[in-house]
Amino acid sequence: MQQQTKARRHDSGYNLVETILAMAILGVILMSVVTLFFIGRRNVYSGKQMSAANAVATRVLEDLSLMTATDVLDNFRLATATPATNVVASVSYPNSILRDTDEAISTDTNDASGYLARWKALVDTANELPSGRVILIVTPQQPTSNATTVLQITTAQVVRIRGVVEWSEGLRRRNVTFDSSKLQRP
Repeated sequence: MQQQTKARRHDSGYNLVETILAMAILGVILMSVVTLFFIGRRNVYSGKQMSAANAVATRVLEDLSLMTATDVLDNFRLATATPATNVVASVSYPNSILRDTDEAISTDTNDASGYLARWKALVDTANELPSGRVILIVTPQQPTSNATTVLQITTAQVVRIRGVVEWSEGLRRRNVTFDSSKLQRP
């Protein structure tokens, strides 16, 4: 009868080592699940920002598509601007003119038709784009000219427009880039 009692005590529950091991396994599983939720939340937020930036870029492209090359020159007061080398998002653009929603916007100097002001409002109201801005890089081009020749924007046959919607995501800068071209017709 004593052997039977001893056997029952031994089988009656879990010992301390088994309990600690079970808690450790449960902790690892819970930490993995919590990490997946955190990563998923961050990816959803990043996707939301990218969608908002694409919506702003689409609006900018729609506005640009309605303009002729002369309209671009007039709307952004480019005829009096001097081309220079500009760097945007770590890319160098030689012989280009920059228009940015972060610069002082004035109908007299860079925004005759109010496009920059409208785009700035779009970026500012899209709360998904912290420190957001729209940048236009306008580059005059000639199909037959040497790439090192500095062209005047008013005499170029082709006006290349690169747009960048840029914003901060955490500690890094993100951007969406789009291109358009305008042909100067005589």
